[in-house]
This record gives sequence, structure tokens and C-alpha cells, in this order.
Amino acid sequence: MAALLLAPQSGLKSREQLRGYARRAEEGVHELADKATEVVDQALDKGREFIKDKQAVLTEAVETGRTAMHRERERLSGDKNACL
Repeated sequence: MAALLLAPQSGLKSREQLRGYARRAEEGVHELADKATEVVDQALDKGREFIKDKQAVLTEAVETGRTAMHRERERLSGDKNACL
């Protein structure tokens, strides 16, 4: 940057050069923002998929537990009736 200010060229040429640097920097920032958005979207998609998979596993485990609990209640109820 200092080289531009001390360069032996016209002010117009220096301004054009600075505009070119600014334009390239702006394009670079936009590219980085686009890449960051893409990475965040991919991470969110993977997170949603992970939660969906774990939710299915948890739901199945709860249902299995309920079924086992009902069977055990029926078994215990049958044992009490047999004693009477």
C-alpha cells in the first residue's frame, strides 16, 4: 500500500490501481462468504440427519421398553391372580 502512495505515477493511475485491488478484495470476500455459507449448510444438513437417525433409534428403544413393561405387568398380574 505504501508503495502505491510513493510510486512515481499519476494520481489517476494510482486510483485505478487501488480500485482494482479493492474490487479483487471484494470478490475474495464474496467467495469466502459463499464457501462459508456452503460449509455451514452442509454441517446443518449433517446435524439434521444425525438427529433424525438418533431420534429413530431412541423412539424404537422407548417402544421396546414399553412393550417389555406391559409384558412384565401382565406377568405379575397373572402371578397375583394365581395366588388368590
